[in-house]
Parts: sequence; structure tokens; C-alpha cells
Amino acid sequence: CASLGAQSRAQVAGKEVVAVVGNTGSGKSTFLNYLLGCKMQLKNPRELGLPGMYNVAIVDESGPRREIMKIGHEGNSRAFMPQLATDLNDDAIIYCDFPSFSDNWGAEINIANALNIKRFLQHAGSVKVIVLAEFGELLTNHGQTLNAMEGMVKQMFGRETNLRKYKNAVLLGITKASLSTDSFLSA
Repeated sequence: CASLGAQSRAQVAGKEVVAVVGNTGSGKSTFLNYLLGCKMQLKNPRELGLPGMYNVAIVDESGPRREIMKIGHEGNSRAFMPQLATDLNDDAIIYCDFPSFSDNWGAEINIANALNIKRFLQHAGSVKVIVLAEFGELLTNHGQTLNAMEGMVKQMFGRETNLRKYKNAVLLGITKASLSTDSFLSA
């Protein structure tokens, strides 16, 4: 994993990297497919042979672009290594779908991925980090998920002073939030 990461790092050297990070299922790959020009559609999970009662987002195959970042709907991470895609309008910008925080690949792979993330960011010319969190995760465990994500982002920047220095390069995005105000009021 670490040696494969070293091979991929050359692609980001000196470029602007937009790193999308978050837990498994937070919508990183879905977000990046949309951002990179894929047409999205909602599907009933049973139509896709998946369990669940809520619609899932997939890339519409009739759209202008095919799926760029593989979207997983099974609850297990699909990203073993950072997935990279170049911006359509500016080849100096690389979008990176990083493996999830506390992923399901095991401790050794999680450690190698943490090392890969840090090294990717060190080789980039500049970095913007988008941290995606699923709305439901923010409501459970008394904010432990958000605290864990904050710790991960601090580690990515090396120390808290670096994070404060580059705070304008970090964005928190909330995914899978209901459009109904009733769900917000009951939370």
C-alpha cells in the first residue's frame, strides 16, 4: 500500500490538490463524481440489488461522463488507495478521493493510508481539504465523530498551529441531510 502510494504521489507533485476525506459512506466518491461533471440520479436500492429503504445516488449512464470515482453502497470502503482525477478545465488541479477514516481494511492498511495521505499533501503545490460528514453521524455519540474528524485533520496538517495557519483551506461539508425541516427540529 505504501509503495503504491509512492507511485501515485508523483501525479500530485507541485499541483493544487483538492483532498476529500471522511468516514466510509459519507459521500466522498458521490460528491467528487458530481463535482467532476457526472450527471447523478437517485435510485431505489432494491433496483440495484442493495438492502436499505432510502434512495441512493448513482452516476447516470446517459450523462456526459461515466463514473470517475467508484461509488460504494455496501457500507464497506471501496477506496483502497487514493483515487485521483484531474480537473476538466485545469490540469494543474487534482481531485483526490482518499480512503476513509478508520477504514475496514485493517490496522496495517489504515496506517499505510494515513502515511499516504500525509505524503500526498506534502508533495502537493497547495492543498484544499474538504471533510465530509454524514448528518446522522453528527447527531450520535455526543459529537465524537466530529471530534475524531478534527483530530484526523490536525494530523494531516502536522500540528494544530499549521491547521490554524491554513484554516481557510479546510471546508466541512454535511451530507445526507434531510431537506425536511421537521427532521432538523426533532434532532
